Amino acid sequence: MRKPNILFAPAPGVQTDFLKCSAFEKLMAGGAGAGKSLCLLASAAAESSNPAMRSLVLRLSYPQLKDMIASSWMIYANMRAKYNVTQHQWVFPSGSIIEFGAIENTEQCIQNFSGRSFSFIGIDEVVHLAADQTDASGEPINGAYSFLKSRLRAVEGSGLSLQLASTGTPGGVGQAWITSYFGIDSSGKSCETRDPITGTRRAYFFCTVQDNPVLKNTDYAARLRGLPEAQRKAFELGDWNSFVGQCLTDWNYNVHTCDEFEPPESWPMWRGLDFGVASPACCLWAAYDPARDIVFITDEVYERGLLVTQLARAIQQIDARYHRNLDGVADSSCWADVGLGHEAGKGSPGDVLCSFGLRFAPAAKGPGSRVAGLQLLHEKMAINKHTGLPGLMIFRRCRNLIRELPALTFDRAHPEDVDSECSDHAYDALRYLLGRRKVSGGMRRVRWAR
Repeated sequence: MRKPNILFAPAPGVQTDFLKCSAFEKLMAGGAGAGKSLCLLASAAAESSNPAMRSLVLRLSYPQLKDMIASSWMIYANMRAKYNVTQHQWVFPSGSIIEFGAIENTEQCIQNFSGRSFSFIGIDEVVHLAADQTDASGEPINGAYSFLKSRLRAVEGSGLSLQLASTGTPGGVGQAWITSYFGIDSSGKSCETRDPITGTRRAYFFCTVQDNPVLKNTDYAARLRGLPEAQRKAFELGDWNSFVGQCLTDWNYNVHTCDEFEPPESWPMWRGLDFGVASPACCLWAAYDPARDIVFITDEVYERGLLVTQLARAIQQIDARYHRNLDGVADSSCWADVGLGHEAGKGSPGDVLCSFGLRFAPAAKGPGSRVAGLQLLHEKMAINKHTGLPGLMIFRRCRNLIRELPALTFDRAHPEDVDSECSDHAYDALRYLLGRRKVSGGMRRVRWAR
C-alpha cells in the first residue's frame, strides 16, 4: 500500500494543539526553534481545498519575510500551488490564495489592506508591533493588529472559519501589550481568555525548542544553552521576564509587587502624571515608608482619550480615598498653553488641573533627565541590605505599570535610554514621581527635593 505524502506533520503537544485550536485569536510564543513559523504557514493553508480561502501572512517588513517565503516552498509547492513572485502569492489548484505582506506601521497597514477581506491572517513575531492605541475596553493594543481583525470576514455558507494567528519570542517593543492582551502571567504558561467586548476566544500556547523533535536533540539546542544568560532565558526557555535589550533585568514580580494596604497617615504621599490625549494619560500615587526606605505605588489612572477635565475628576476620585491634601509633578509639556480654560495665559492642561485644586508642578526635564530617571529607578528597585526589601514596591492593582516595566527595552540609538517606541506612559509617570522626592541611600534621613 502506498504511503501518504505527508507535507507537514506537527509534533504531538503544542504544535498539534496550536493547529487544532479554533479560537478566533491564537498565539504560539516562547523560545526559539519551536517550529512556530512552520505552524503558522500550515495554519494558513488549513482550508486550501476551499476555493474561497484567502489567507494573509505578515511580518513587520518585507525583508523579514524572506525566511517565511523560503519555508513556504517546503509545504505549498508540494500541494501543487504556484507562486507568483510579483504578487507575493501562492495560488492553489482549488483557486484559494495565500498572500505575503508587510505591516510597516499602523497607517500603512490600514492604507494597504482597507477594502480587503481574508479568512485567515497570520502575523509572525507579533511582539515587534508597538502599542500605539487602546481598544474599546481601554487596553493598550497595536493599531495594525486591531485593524486586521476587521479584515476577517467570509460570506455565509462559504464553510470557512475565521482566525487571526500569531507567533512571537520574548522581547520587542510590543511585549507588554501582548502579554496583557492574551492574559500571560509571570509564569508564562499556556492559557486562554476571552475578548471582554465580543466574547471570542483568545488562546496562548507556550513553546520551546523541546516541543520540536526535529531540533531538540541537535547542536542548535545545545547552542541555545550556551547563550549569555538573558538571551538563554529568552531563546531557550521562552522566559517573558528576561530578554535581549531588557532595561530592568532586576525586575521580579514576586519581589517588586505586593498586596494592597492602607498607607499610614504619617507616610508622605504624592502623585506623578504623564499627560496624554491621543496617547494614554497615566497618573500614579505614591506613599513613602521612611522606616524601611520604600516607595509604594498605590494607585493608577491609565486611559487614552480623556479630556483634561475628565482626567481631573478621575484623579480627584482617587485622591478622595486618602483624605489628604496631595500634590504632585507632571510632564512639563503639560504646561504648554493650548488655549484651554477661560483665563488668558493659563490655557495649558496643567493650569486646568490646578484649577481643580490638584496642585501639580512641572517635572524637571533637560539633557540627561531620561537617563537619570532610569538610573534612579534602578536604585529604587535594588534590594536594601538592611531590610532585605527593594526600595520600590507596587500594589498589584496597578496593572499597567506592572505590565510596562518588565517589557521596557533600550533605545538602539541611545543605549542608556528607554526605547520611546515601547509602551512607556506609566514608566514616565513613575520617573517623574520618583524625581519629585529623592530619598537618601539607607534609612537614616530623607531629603525632599523642591
